[in-house]
Amino acid sequence: MLGAISRRFSLQRILLLAAALRLIWIWLCPNEPTSDPYVYHFSAEQLAQGYGYVDADGRPAGWWPVGYQALLAPFYWAFGPHYEVAFLVNLVLGLITVWAVYALSDELFGQGAGTLAALVTAVYPTFVLYTTVIASENAVWSGSALFLLLALRTVRAPRFPWRLAVLAGVVLGLSGYVRATTLALSVGLPLLGWWMHLPLRAILTRTAVTAAISVAVLVPWSIRTHTHFDRVTPFSLNGKSNFWMGNHAGSTGGYAPLPATVRGLSLTEREDALMEQAMEFVRAQPGEYLLLCARRIWMTLRSDTIAAVWNKPGLDRRFGEYGVPIAKAGCTASYYLLLALLLTTAIPRRRRGEWGASDTFLAAMVALSAIPFVLIVGGNRYHLPLLLLWMIWIGARATSPQPVGTDGCST
Repeated sequence: MLGAISRRFSLQRILLLAAALRLIWIWLCPNEPTSDPYVYHFSAEQLAQGYGYVDADGRPAGWWPVGYQALLAPFYWAFGPHYEVAFLVNLVLGLITVWAVYALSDELFGQGAGTLAALVTAVYPTFVLYTTVIASENAVWSGSALFLLLALRTVRAPRFPWRLAVLAGVVLGLSGYVRATTLALSVGLPLLGWWMHLPLRAILTRTAVTAAISVAVLVPWSIRTHTHFDRVTPFSLNGKSNFWMGNHAGSTGGYAPLPATVRGLSLTEREDALMEQAMEFVRAQPGEYLLLCARRIWMTLRSDTIAAVWNKPGLDRRFGEYGVPIAKAGCTASYYLLLALLLTTAIPRRRRGEWGASDTFLAAMVALSAIPFVLIVGGNRYHLPLLLLWMIWIGARATSPQPVGTDGCST
């Protein structure tokens, strides 16, 4: 049925549908940022006004990643630091995501798969609702899909594709500024080369160029972090506290407020102290750590409600007290449907012998994307990077088995 529905849509129609749904949602939900989204908005506003990347006290910031705020800042500078400006940027990021999912699915499984995957991405409620959420996931989705597409084309090119490799490195580096965990996807490039039986030299050179460019993109922030915090890292400095949240005595495996014992410490001192506590817990109770890892899988994958939670101000204003519960129910029902479609796509492909390098590649990317919420800290939002990969897989429902060959991934 989904395959038949997708055949009625062209990419242009899907993009128009995606834009229309997001514009309607912006009108329906006059949202205001709270919690994490407010931090992103505040930081982007400070950058736009020329104060630099600073916290609420005007000191150099380092706990939050800078990428998404830096993306918003030029638009805040040009049009003012209005929430609607961020919403429209998110809309554009959403359209980029839909296009990249189409192109990546087309490369992996064929045009029918691309159309179906793009259609599901365009209408999936959480993606639509995130248009009015000032949060980094909007940039994570588009950056991840673009990098995987460029990595695939870099590997498939018959001659060394300098431009593709450089562009893939730039996208990977910029995505690392948004969320460091996206860099794990870089493993996809050499894996693709290996599964497609490229010569080792070709795999190494293409991977090396992409990696070198991404490192070059990340170096300036490493210098800035060393200047202000005496740490050589291009990433945000919240990794250790996040690990503590998920792994300490009494932890639920998810978010936890930082203990009073670290109040008054500098950012780096606090991070080091929390990491030491967390590692002591893991070493002393490895069994409990493994149980927390298992718990995090359940707590992260059991539902899909974060978009409704972060849209609460707008939902309350427009729909009253029933807005959030209805949005939660709708998003979670769609999520369960997505899981059902995923299982009824991947398992039959395996049983019918249609499983190929494309499927193995997606499975590897899913595993890499799951590492942070399994080993570090879990929560309702941390499953979101998996959704794009699942949708690409679901797109394969619209395809028939493809022949083995080194000129593609469907083997």
